[in-house]
Amino acid sequence: MHRALSLLLSLLPLVGCVDASVVVQLNPDASGSFDLDIGYDQRSWPAFFGDPFRGWLRKSQLQGFTDPGLGPWAEPRIVEVDGFRRFRTEVFFDDLDRVQILGWDDGRPFEALGFRYDREQHVVRMRLGIMEQLSRPLPLPSPKQAGMEVSISDALMAAIRQEIRPVIEGARLRLAARLPGEVERADGFDAWQDREAWVEADADRIAAALRDRAALLFNPSTLGDGNLVLQWNAAPPSEEEGRRYRERRAAAQAWWDTPPR
Repeated sequence: MHRALSLLLSLLPLVGCVDASVVVQLNPDASGSFDLDIGYDQRSWPAFFGDPFRGWLRKSQLQGFTDPGLGPWAEPRIVEVDGFRRFRTEVFFDDLDRVQILGWDDGRPFEALGFRYDREQHVVRMRLGIMEQLSRPLPLPSPKQAGMEVSISDALMAAIRQEIRPVIEGARLRLAARLPGEVERADGFDAWQDREAWVEADADRIAAALRDRAALLFNPSTLGDGNLVLQWNAAPPSEEEGRRYRERRAAAQAWWDTPPR
């Protein structure tokens, strides 16, 4: 897997100093955005892997991460907070039903995450194609596959894979959905409150999922057919929320459309 949202799933089992948050923000008309905040602890990141964010500020790199239904991207920022180097941006979409987050398996694309939005019933279903992939032994990506500009021999990479897999202490992953009304149902999520539902995975949960099956990252009692299901009331967003969203999207479009220097 080498696309932006799938990449963080590849990085998480690689080393334990990764902290990632993805928030899906939805509007009533099915437009919205993914808010990305991915960080790694510079104090424990293996130096020979280099900076995984190198080049992520370039549009040409982000264009390679733009899955079907996505775009434009907001101008990304890289900041340092409490020893973590963090990559932050927002990528917009016009129709949630058209969004496909792709992964790659042996050079072939597959839908790692897809969506179906029922506007009349106010229900979103998130299809987790990544579950099937994670239920099998998870191969670690090579540095090149993960976008790192470093050369490592196959033999050394094999040795690293054996040693680095258990090192996941401190790893954290959060996937959340922020909705235009109060959440009434959130099947497969850990919890919900007000207008947000979320799934969180810490080191123990990730270790169990890698050892056993991917469903342990989610709620196996409600996951059922592999879909996460959200339902909310029909309350519209406030005018202020709508205005802020339009301003952010317009700024992202302006940056995305600006020719590179």
